Amino acid sequence: MITQIPHIIDIRAALARGERRIALPGLKGSAPACVLAELLRQHPLNVLVITADQDAADEFCRELGFFGAGEAPPLAFPAWDSPPFAPASPHPDISGARLDTLFRLHGNLARVVVLPVGAAMQRVLPRRIFNEAACYLVAGEEFERDDLLARLVKLGYANVPLVEDRGTFAVRGGILDIFPPNFSTPVRIEFFGDTAETMRTFDPLTQRSLQAVDELVLLPSREILLTDDLLADIAPRLKECCDDLDIPADRRRAILEELKNAVYFQGIEYLQPLVHQGLETVFDYAPGWPLVLLDPEAVRAAAARFAEEIANGDSKARAAALPHSPAAELFLSGPEIDAVMAGRSCLELSGLALEGGAATVAIPCEGNADLRVTVSKETTHALAPLARTLREWLDQGFRVLIACHQRPQAERLRELLDPYDIRCTIGEGSFTEAAGLQPHPHPEGEGIVRQRTGEVLPPL
Repeated sequence: MITQIPHIIDIRAALARGERRIALPGLKGSAPACVLAELLRQHPLNVLVITADQDAADEFCRELGFFGAGEAPPLAFPAWDSPPFAPASPHPDISGARLDTLFRLHGNLARVVVLPVGAAMQRVLPRRIFNEAACYLVAGEEFERDDLLARLVKLGYANVPLVEDRGTFAVRGGILDIFPPNFSTPVRIEFFGDTAETMRTFDPLTQRSLQAVDELVLLPSREILLTDDLLADIAPRLKECCDDLDIPADRRRAILEELKNAVYFQGIEYLQPLVHQGLETVFDYAPGWPLVLLDPEAVRAAAARFAEEIANGDSKARAAALPHSPAAELFLSGPEIDAVMAGRSCLELSGLALEGGAATVAIPCEGNADLRVTVSKETTHALAPLARTLREWLDQGFRVLIACHQRPQAERLRELLDPYDIRCTIGEGSFTEAAGLQPHPHPEGEGIVRQRTGEVLPPL
């Protein structure tokens, strides 16, 4: 297992020496997540993990959660799901995940945040605005109900007949249903006058109550807030912005009216700097945190591509007279993101050994690509390569864990390996629990089939 080799000690020593760049070349497949999970178990470290794109971020988040077994559950900070300056707003689930992560970062409730470089380059709500916007409710305490409803609209919540999606609320008599972005299920608040008597989560499909909630932090549902104090002096800034874009006065007045009436039109988020002056970045929410670059060359290439997308999106929005703030006020430039990465300690996890001034800790790693087979009607003994490799590992004294999506899949794999004299048991615990167990004695060797989303794991 990886705790039995000296490489984690070498990484910790490099961090203790204050090395600015620590390269870990040669890692393949899910090995980067395995190494980072073990490092986090042994070292009191908070990290921002930056990937080249959203798919890589999602996959790394799953892998790190698997290897970490809940010890340091990673938080996602996804990028918006539309090109820069497109006339579209991010999906509520994406905004919800971003706002929840910012809230946890600001409250020192996060340890690992995984994000694509595009999300890292986008500016976010200032921390002071976030503090002022969050609303705190406690069951049994009084809260001006009408003021709360008005505030929800200003925080971007949509008033709907039935709450099903994040960022919505519904009112029926003394009952307020609301789906905050930082909850997996909506919350039902029962008022008696202005007293929030009870708060319970509920299933939006069946409407059945689930569990009591003692306290509730209501975060904004959008990344732009249209409160009266923030909009008090927006008119001259909006005029300057529209004049620069050649947007006519009647359209400007219509935009101003929509803003003051808390109408969230598509693409309104690109007016963020007009409403929230002094936008910050996710790095401001995590001051001093080291960075983990997953494939640093791919990250830097993706940052350059995203900078081009920003420029192209700006040009298209100008040509279409779409209201938006200057790109420099909404995004970090290529040199700015490079400066951020150069100014912090970086762990560079790469499949290649790169030249440079980094301290290098090479970790031997073998991939599993040779175990893949193409199955067709004519295929026979499809599991022979896997069984042969498993037998070699077991004969060498290794303990082998195979991750499966579901228990029925694990049971089927156990049956398929049995004719090859590979005896397996099914483990229900976490990866760390299974990996830390001593091998059970068996005259012919023994493997373990793991019921977890993942891949065939090489010996650690």
